[in-house]
This record gives sequence, C-alpha cells and structure tokens, in this order.
Amino acid sequence: MKKKAQWAYYKIDDNFIKENKLLYDYLISTLRNYPQFIVDNENYKKHRESNISCEYFTKEGNQQ
Repeated sequence: MKKKAQWAYYKIDDNFIKENKLLYDYLISTLRNYPQFIVDNENYKKHRESNISCEYFTKEGNQQ
C-alpha cells in the first residue's frame, strides 16, 4: 500500500529559540500573514475543538 502524506510537522528546538529570539519572533510574525498559514491554523483550531482523535483521520476514506 502506498501512503500519500499531506502534512509535515516541525518543532523548533527551545535552545534555538532562546539563542535566536529576534529571528524566531520575526519568523512567527511573518508566517502569520501567509494565507496558507491562516487556513491551516483555522483547520487546526476546528480539529482541536472537535475532540476527534487523530486516528480518525488516518483511516481510509476519512481524510479531509
């Protein structure tokens, strides 16, 4: 079976944030203005509020 990924998740290391606070703040403020970020963030909020587990979205036919 072939799997097609839709998202990639990244986490910025806490030490990097501490050592590069100005860069981090700039990136966060800039990303918030991108249309795709706005859409993704709204979808994330809806998912969090729905209380649907992540497993639901991994089952065939339930992808958004």
